[in-house]
Amino acid sequence: MKALLFAITLFLSPIASAKCTLVFGDSLSSTSDSWPQHMEQCMHVNAQPGRMLTQFDPPRDLYSNGQRAVYLLGSNDAFRKISAEVVTVYARTHMRFLLDRGLHPLIVIPPRFPLNPNHVNKVRNVLIDVATEMGIDYIDLQDIWDVNQTLDTVHPNVELSRVVAVFIGDALSQ
Repeated sequence: MKALLFAITLFLSPIASAKCTLVFGDSLSSTSDSWPQHMEQCMHVNAQPGRMLTQFDPPRDLYSNGQRAVYLLGSNDAFRKISAEVVTVYARTHMRFLLDRGLHPLIVIPPRFPLNPNHVNKVRNVLIDVATEMGIDYIDLQDIWDVNQTLDTVHPNVELSRVVAVFIGDALSQ
């Protein structure tokens, strides 16, 4: 039902124009001070705290003609120790789905969080491998992440959210 409501909103909303970037994410993208709120361009956010890559289904009636989509998922799967094999299947399926519907995805690799570091690294590697094998653009939040600018070693404060917004914005503009 949520997917149907999202799809209806997406297609009836002026925000859903091809000039808006879609965001699929978890709590790193969903709060009032998260990075999409600091973007200068239009962002249509489909994010929810606790969302797992392995439990997410993109809206089935989503179509585009070259629209960008930011994909920032995987942290919660790592925290819950979901196997790399399962994460791989879902990540590939999601990317195929987005590509088949005319979207141009950008995978944002979560940083190396201190919680369950072995699983975090496995998920990071899966996402990098999927992006590489499918020819999908990706960026790594580890390049700009400062754990001292987080609220709890995972969720960025406002300053780090702004840094993330610039980092993702730069990648989208290339």
